[in-house]
Amino acid sequence: MAWLTAAGSDAMGLEALRPIKSPPNSTAIRHGIRVGWTAARMERRGRPWISAREMDVDRDRWAVRARCDRGITRQLPDLAIWVEPYKLPCAVIVESGTRRDDRQKMILEGWRDAIRNGRYARVQYDCSNRSGAAHIRQLAKQVRLSASTFSAIVQPTADQITALPPAPADHEASVSKARTAEVTRLHDEQTKIAAVGVPQAAAPTAVRPPEPPPPPEPEPEATEAAAAREEFIRELLHGPAKPQRRWRRRD
Repeated sequence: MAWLTAAGSDAMGLEALRPIKSPPNSTAIRHGIRVGWTAARMERRGRPWISAREMDVDRDRWAVRARCDRGITRQLPDLAIWVEPYKLPCAVIVESGTRRDDRQKMILEGWRDAIRNGRYARVQYDCSNRSGAAHIRQLAKQVRLSASTFSAIVQPTADQITALPPAPADHEASVSKARTAEVTRLHDEQTKIAAVGVPQAAAPTAVRPPEPPPPPEPEPEATEAAAAREEFIRELLHGPAKPQRRWRRRD
């Protein structure tokens, strides 16, 4: 198993993918291994498929809306596969049976609506054991998922997948060419990031700001105003003028 970190995603040209938490916990590792064996089974049977990490690049196209405790969430299948005679992709969920029943029913309702809206042809649950598969089938009936659009099976073991006979040589010709081309295009879009050149804007022309108008010439002060101003300055510097004493000549 290989887990791409942020640096690994940049090196592979997959910057659009959100990096996985490093290191992944044991539950994520077990789930990833089981999804890998399901993908190996599809590969062995000659069916085109893409993974959830690839679909995560374009969530608006692949994710389905489902209710949750916080309102509305968007769910991605673990795998999207193309099976004849379906023209639409089929969703595959690798289920461990750890979700609550009410939570599982809300997710199944989301897949039911996505199938009715023409997003997917059907949905299949790969369960870890028979009791889990039977329980998922019971919940699917409660949300009115029909047998033609839903299935829950026990995931084959690694030995059983290895023992599967390979797809016949002419099987690829029977697979829809449009679906195969779509998968190829999606892989090319995600592995080849084209550098789009942004044209540089032309250098702005230097514009000389207009010269400010000359300050207005001061108006000549009136004679009385000038005298009053000088008297005010003199008082500030030397204090108020003392009244002059008039002398009178004594006889």
